[in-house]
Amino acid sequence: MHVHLRCRSCGLTYVADPPSVEDLADAYRRVHLSDFQVDHKRDWAPFMEHKHLTLDRLGVSRRAPQAPSPGRALDLGCGEGHLLEVLKQRGWEAWGLELNQVMAAEARARGFDVMEVSLEAPQPPPALRAPFRLVLMNHIIEHLRHPVRALKSVRALVEPGGSLVLETPLNPDFRNIDHLHYFSAAALELALGESGFHPVSWFDYVDGNYGHHNLACRAVAV
Repeated sequence: MHVHLRCRSCGLTYVADPPSVEDLADAYRRVHLSDFQVDHKRDWAPFMEHKHLTLDRLGVSRRAPQAPSPGRALDLGCGEGHLLEVLKQRGWEAWGLELNQVMAAEARARGFDVMEVSLEAPQPPPALRAPFRLVLMNHIIEHLRHPVRALKSVRALVEPGGSLVLETPLNPDFRNIDHLHYFSAAALELALGESGFHPVSWFDYVDGNYGHHNLACRAVAV
């Protein structure tokens, strides 16, 4: 069990003694093997329907018939590629980034371009050098050791006026040793502002699969 601290000013809760980088990397290499993940992912239809509704509510474009693509979109931590499929169905040119080799291979088998590279890699691949119109971080920021630093790296990927869509749990789940930060809306607004984003739409919901109380946000790159 790790020690959690909470900021009285902004409401951010964080792990004071986080696992080592090596332990976190090992956990992500094996995440696809957990019984919980396997059971949860037998039926992806409710997940994909919910993500369509989330993107609609946050104001993310859905291409009309015969209309051009809204642009390039990147899903950070794309897993097996189901959110990439949602983006494709909405008309986006979808790319993924995933550190788990097994999950990345599954996403590629679905026809998507997926990169196995860290955001902080000194030499990012060419596909990450061109700007994206949309970047998604679906339950990623709570896993990061340096979330503001990561958001600044994300900002470098988003074209001016483009959007970051981010979801994260609001309430701490002390069973998840790889959840290092729990953002309140106030804390997330501060982190986004420091990183070059302006939040434009928010809502919170309870995830019926995990039981988490989550915050969903779309922020524009300024």
